[in-house]
Amino acid sequence: MESLNLLQNYPVQDIQKRINFRNIIFSICLLIAGGMFFCLLPQEKGSNIDIFRICMGVLFVSCSFYWLGFRNKKLVYKLTGSSIVKKVLSCGRKCSTEIKDLLIDCGCDADFVLDEAKGSIYVVVVFSKDKNYVALQFLQYTSFLCNPVSDVFSFEGVKAQDFFENLKRIKLI
Repeated sequence: MESLNLLQNYPVQDIQKRINFRNIIFSICLLIAGGMFFCLLPQEKGSNIDIFRICMGVLFVSCSFYWLGFRNKKLVYKLTGSSIVKKVLSCGRKCSTEIKDLLIDCGCDADFVLDEAKGSIYVVVVFSKDKNYVALQFLQYTSFLCNPVSDVFSFEGVKAQDFFENLKRIKLI
């Protein structure tokens, strides 16, 4: 069985990190706004307006550094450059059998066993916003960890769009 856990990692052959210029521009705007709060002339020493001005300046500058430091990259599908969305969904017996039937219809080897008595079953679905990439994996919550029960099933192109529409049809997404 494949050791990749979609809850923690992404398939590196399909997904990559890119610089998110929108967030960088947003953080620069926050930094400028925070600097403008600091540059405003004081009204009266110790007044509430001055305290508000300083607090807002600190808040804007702090948020700017957070966005610049931690939010400057995004995950995208390599072929189209579309952003990636990850959904973790709780899955019951009916839902899991419907998804297994979909996987078998798509020609995948879905020979894994889901035992609800061992713990809760979750489905991790990773898809691109343009629906040209879909990856799916079953996880089971046992011993305070989500362990992979199945391999990662990934679809690209038209097959991914069809699979995504079928997931919407069974109201998984």
